[in-house]
Amino acid sequence: MTSLKPTIAMLAALASLPAQAQQQRSLEETQALLAPYANMEDAVTMPDGRTAHFTCMGEGSPTVILIAGMGVNAAISWATTQPEMAKTTRVCAWDRPGWGLSDGAEGKHTVATSTAALEAALATGKIPGPYIMVGHSLGGYESLLYADRHPDQVGRHGDGRSEHSRPAGPFGKRRHGGPRSCGGPERRVPQLCCGDP
Repeated sequence: MTSLKPTIAMLAALASLPAQAQQQRSLEETQALLAPYANMEDAVTMPDGRTAHFTCMGEGSPTVILIAGMGVNAAISWATTQPEMAKTTRVCAWDRPGWGLSDGAEGKHTVATSTAALEAALATGKIPGPYIMVGHSLGGYESLLYADRHPDQVGRHGDGRSEHSRPAGPFGKRRHGGPRSCGGPERRVPQLCCGDP
């Protein structure tokens, strides 16, 4: 059964792609785009024995951590974005517990429990910081909670299209009247958070 997980994950990802995206890419192109997300090379074994699935691309520092919205895995959220971002630095997308190739978790799934799982995975040291946290939708809440708990590890955090999290959009436009969240030495990936000021 375990050997079928990558195949099942890829098939689920293919079936879930929007019809428009399927029309624009050939099957071969779509398979190539999703193939990295069926690989367990970057998976992390957490202290409790569960596996947290990560897909990492690129090299450099800081490491960008991509957090998908609720109801989708990393492949669906980041397959077209992550390779472009990885041209600049190391970028790792993760599947929260019970999604994609990550093992499930007991109990209630909340922003706090998902963030705690991400904390446990990153604490193993397999994916070194410092980090730039980028969350989409629900992932925006998780990225903010992680950043609040670990300000020494997070240079900045972006909104990745989240309506509820960061006031700064991808081109530096302020959202919801809040403060900008950029700064620090991580100027190598400026477009993720606030654009070049």
